[in-house]
Amino acid sequence: MQWPLSMIEYSIDKPQILQFEDVQVELKSVPFTPAPYEPSEKPPVRDIVRRMLRSARRIPVRELDHMRDHPEDMEWLERKVKPRFWTNFLEQLRNIEKTREWEEEQRIMRREFEEEEAKQKEIESMGDR
Repeated sequence: MQWPLSMIEYSIDKPQILQFEDVQVELKSVPFTPAPYEPSEKPPVRDIVRRMLRSARRIPVRELDHMRDHPEDMEWLERKVKPRFWTNFLEQLRNIEKTREWEEEQRIMRREFEEEEAKQKEIESMGDR
């Protein structure tokens, strides 16, 4: 008589299943700890710029400078994006100085915020004493 698989499954205690040799062999092939994180290589700047254009994001000055200094990447980008994205890119390139100023303002605001936050934490820790 052959038992249906579901009957066998319920007739064996789960801890006992672990003692079977074929189960042990199968378990040895399964990694139980995740592999260590290995960062992948950073994509080329032109790919980063292309992605940013497609998601309607402001391109950082560092990337704009790179593109301006590498005409072959600009040619590649022009071939790979739709005309509206290319126009957007050229506009951002023309306004690079405004972008520099904006990034500097953001850095100053972030630094001021972090300083203020540190002061608040210091005040709170003095009050806890």
